[in-house]
Parts: sequence; structure tokens; C-alpha cells
Amino acid sequence: MKTKIRLFALMAAVLAIAACNKNDEVRPTPSGVPEVQNERTIVYAVGHSEGHTTLKTDSEWDAMLDRICTMAAEGNTVTFYNMGARVSTKGATKEEVRFSTGDRQAMKEWMKEREREGMTVSVSYDDKTGRWSGVAHKSTANRHDLVECYAGHITCVEMPLTGDPMMDGALVPALVTADSTVMILKKDGYIMMCGGQIGDDGMEMALCGTLATCQDLEGNDYLVLDISETRAEFIVGSWRMDDGVVYTLADDSSATQTLADGTTQSATWSIGDEGTLCCDLLPGGGCWMIHWLSATMMIISNGPQQIVFERV
Repeated sequence: MKTKIRLFALMAAVLAIAACNKNDEVRPTPSGVPEVQNERTIVYAVGHSEGHTTLKTDSEWDAMLDRICTMAAEGNTVTFYNMGARVSTKGATKEEVRFSTGDRQAMKEWMKEREREGMTVSVSYDDKTGRWSGVAHKSTANRHDLVECYAGHITCVEMPLTGDPMMDGALVPALVTADSTVMILKKDGYIMMCGGQIGDDGMEMALCGTLATCQDLEGNDYLVLDISETRAEFIVGSWRMDDGVVYTLADDSSATQTLADGTTQSATWSIGDEGTLCCDLLPGGGCWMIHWLSATMMIISNGPQQIVFERV
């Protein structure tokens, strides 16, 4: 209930911003110069709830970014993406950008830059250190209503005894939060090893993933943060386009396209190496970047084309 109240507060703030300009196609700025229209539709998630809103000007966008910082400071993880973004898949990589700052304005400027690049952005705040942390992806197959983001610093810890002779006692990377919570990092089914590409020892960063409690051989609990981005199980299901065409993606990698007249076609689907959705039934076929994925919505793009799906 607390999360929903906070979401409603965010929606109310956005609606209030829009209402101020409802009857003004061009809103004068304090200097008297008409403000240039720059419309964008932002889809966002606050905790496990999501919504979307259309903003007409940069000042409305700036006000929403300010509210996002406030929502993060209240203990929420806030994720957003510009539904009008156009990102080329040419040479696409699963690029990830991280940022940490105690300066609210610097956080807003970083979010603006990532939005211009067409990235999906998650923001959190650590009230013990007074710092905002952001993580941005060019593509992600994580469901935003299932993953959380955690801010802290990277360090190497000794792997608890689990009966695996290759891992027991090995040094593995972990994210340590301000309250000293230790989360051992896992990716693509494997516990990560120190010396990899996760970052330097002591580096501050925010990581998003699913947190699980495990037990060692002595029955002691320890935490594992799975930061895998290729999560095919999150995509399984039926998805409807605006024109009524439905794509059903099954867990056996089979895909079915059902047209409005009931005609069907079959093929296969997969998650590409870069976290893309690949299926020959999609318009033009090939692999599409996944920008947004939740229980109710998926947004993908292939060059200038973008498709918004609603889960059936």
C-alpha cells in the first residue's frame, strides 16, 4: 500500500505539471520567450507499479526528473524510458552506464543525457550516504516489476562453503550497501569471480537484479544478487500489438503469430547474445532491442522501428 501511495503521488505531480500547461500550446517562460515544444512520452516504474505520461516541454521533463529524485530519496527504485526514443541496433552492445553523486542537479543532468541516448534508466538513493545512484542500459530483458536496484561498493569476499570444490573459499565480487549488507554477485547462472569486468575494488555503483537468500553447508544464510540480463522466462507469454496481432512466445522456444482474422504462423524465438528478442515473425524479422519489460508492457526497437506490446 505504501508503494501505491507513492506512485499515486508521482502521478499526481505529473498530472499537475501537465494541467498547468493544458490550455497553452506555447507556455511563456519567465523571460517572456515562448517555450519550445519538445514532446516525449515517458514510461516509468516506481517500485513494482508502472505508468506512462506525455510531457510537452523540457520544463515539464525537468520537473518530472526532479520528482524522480524525490521519489528515489523516499526509498523507491524509479525506472524510466522514453517511448519515443529511436536507437539504432547497428553495432549494438549490451552497454551499461553507471553513475553516483551526492548532487541532485548532477543526477538530473545525467538522467537527461541517458534519456537522449535512448537508454532505460534506474535511479535509487542511499539515505545513509546521501548519494543518488543510477544505472542505464541500452537493452534489458529484466522485468522491471521483479528486479530491484541496490547502491553500494564492490569488494571481494570469500565464497561460503557450498560443497563446490571449485568455488568454496574462492574470492568472489560482492556489492556491500551502506548498512553493511553483503550481496554476492551472480550472472548468467554462475557466481562471478574477482578480477572480472564488474568494476574495481571499492568502486561505488548501483546494480539491478533479483535477490535470493541461500544457505551454506553449516546452515548459515548468505545473499546472492543475480544481475543476469538475459532472462527468457520473463518474456514467455502472449503479447498484443496495437493492430491486434498477437505473438505467443512459449517456454519451449516456439512462437506463434495470430492475426486479427485468426490466421496463424509459427516459428521460433530466442534471446540474442546482446539481450535482444529474436524472432522471424516480428516485422522484418531479425533481432530487436528490448527497452522495457514488465508484467504488462514490452517495448522493442529495430533501427527506426519501435513496437509497444501489451501482455495478454
